[in-house]
Amino acid sequence: MFIIDVIPLSRGIQKEILSYISAYPVSVGDCVRIPVRSRDIIGFVVTVRTSVEMKGFVKSLPYPLKHIYRVIPTSLFTQPFLEMLEDMKSYYAVSGGVIFSHMIPVHIQHLVEMMAEQNIIQEKTEREFPKILGDRSILMHTFEDRLSYYKTITRTLFAQKKSLVIVVASWMHAEKIQQTLDKGIHDRVYTFHSSLTKKQFLKQAIDLLEDQNPSLCIMTPGYLSLVPDSASTIIIEQEGSPWYRTHAEPNLDMRIAIEFFALRNGMDIIFADHIIRPETYSLFDQPAVHVPLPPTVKLWHGKNTITVIDLKQAKELPDQKVSAHGISHTVREMIHTAVENKTSLLLLVSRRGLASMVSCSDCMTPVVCPLCERPASLYRNGKQNTAENKRKDALFVCYRCKHQFATQDTCGHCSSWRLRLLGDTPNRIAEYIEKTFPGFTPHILEGAQGKTKKDLQNIYTNFKEQGGILIATEMVFSFLDGPITESCIISVDSFIGLPDITAYDKMIRFVAELAVWTEERLVLQTTYPEHVLMQTLQKNTLSETYALLLKERKTYSAMPYLMTLRITLPVSPKNIDSVKDSVETYLSALDPDIIYTRKKQQSYLIVLVRIEPTDWTHIQHGTVIRKQHPVLNFLKVAPMGTFVTVNPSMLVS
Repeated sequence: MFIIDVIPLSRGIQKEILSYISAYPVSVGDCVRIPVRSRDIIGFVVTVRTSVEMKGFVKSLPYPLKHIYRVIPTSLFTQPFLEMLEDMKSYYAVSGGVIFSHMIPVHIQHLVEMMAEQNIIQEKTEREFPKILGDRSILMHTFEDRLSYYKTITRTLFAQKKSLVIVVASWMHAEKIQQTLDKGIHDRVYTFHSSLTKKQFLKQAIDLLEDQNPSLCIMTPGYLSLVPDSASTIIIEQEGSPWYRTHAEPNLDMRIAIEFFALRNGMDIIFADHIIRPETYSLFDQPAVHVPLPPTVKLWHGKNTITVIDLKQAKELPDQKVSAHGISHTVREMIHTAVENKTSLLLLVSRRGLASMVSCSDCMTPVVCPLCERPASLYRNGKQNTAENKRKDALFVCYRCKHQFATQDTCGHCSSWRLRLLGDTPNRIAEYIEKTFPGFTPHILEGAQGKTKKDLQNIYTNFKEQGGILIATEMVFSFLDGPITESCIISVDSFIGLPDITAYDKMIRFVAELAVWTEERLVLQTTYPEHVLMQTLQKNTLSETYALLLKERKTYSAMPYLMTLRITLPVSPKNIDSVKDSVETYLSALDPDIIYTRKKQQSYLIVLVRIEPTDWTHIQHGTVIRKQHPVLNFLKVAPMGTFVTVNPSMLVS
């Protein structure tokens, strides 16, 4: 009999380690089927001891230990991979189950079980894994230029009997790269992402494990355990993409996992994108960072132009009035051209609430937050559903400071009664186009339009083949793969007003990506043409752009200057003051900011702590340095349900 400690591969379990009894021989690194409440899940074995050694421990337990269902021996997880998981646990201060569930997804669990059933024990090459990171490089170029470089480096590594790994942020981007790079080497290219069926994934995974030749692996971050031993270089493609962060708390950044993985395997790492993160851009100052190709110096190249339309000034010209949907006369002309000539037009919108903005029809002044003076968004008020007064069914919400305030009847600037909605949703803009141009139906690309990912791909494919108008949210950037005649961002203000430290990064990235794919004209509509971001975009120089982004990061004490730890504590309204006093006492040396908030009828205290990056787990001189910070000690005594988010993009969510 054996007493084993298991990390459950599930996100809904608070305990990091569970203990079980096994009547079967089991080794550290194996997977086991375990009972947890009424569920049957897979767990990862981290400790194995005999029942004789643990006799006293078992007797002291107030409950009997459960037996495991079965042992699933596996050799899929290498020692460097397991060390990377420990690095992520330390960096994000979360349980192993949270990390493991992201880095060992369901597809991998199916592979482990199939390998056990078919008795496939892959012999790993016995080699000493380096404990130091390989070369670090930055590749700042357009997508087409990056693909050309990937073709070159793939041939070079294949000649050296080495494999290349390209990690992408989304399945759409993975398939886009595969279609270009697999020409001539189709049998040596393997793609792994969540959109594959179980059968497709298992076939590719087994083929990769049995392939003795060097290969090209294109995968999303959850499939790093499949990286072959022959891989010497790993590329973080679309390094600046926000989709590398997980949606659920604690918002893990998978780029950190890739860096730890490359270090533990001694691999070279390449940060590749057209617009990289400011913290990555700051690495240019380090002498150890290589630049395989001279970086681009402009946001976009080509003969296309960027036109900024000032919605405030549009009222001064009779032929340039703004519609109720925030569509200026210029954009209406673009829509008319696309309808009549069947050219392609992309309208990018920010889908939030009832409207991204509310503006005055007379003076064009938007409704702003009374606290931080940022444009506020209109939302439906769940507490007021009376049909008697529809105005009470809505309220304004500021995305920057989370302040909520009641709707108003008049403009706060000129007292006009003519308030209107701007930055409308895709469906309402589509209704406006259909009403203006009877018989014409635009394409809509946003999450609610498709039940599956393939449905969304079909929408974009139809737009490419038929032309016309595509109204899309930011998800369109995962599908873009060909030129568009004209494009427009309906409301730049809705992106500027986000309470997100990376808001400027996203806006610049959107404009740069659209400019690359737009052949003729890109229109930006705004009520803040004098905003520093708008002025910087029109200059089209990367040096000034990143100077602005780094200045913004320094202002908000964000990376690469300081790390932000957001600790979320659930509290009862009755003991808010006592908990707040305890937190201030325990973390007094860190000068925390404490904010009270409510979410889904639950009260929380948000504790913001800023520290030096070197005081936390980090990579220094090519090695991982793990630090025992006082915040980690605080988490041990914090109430159940407390969690920490490292470097959150939004300080309060």
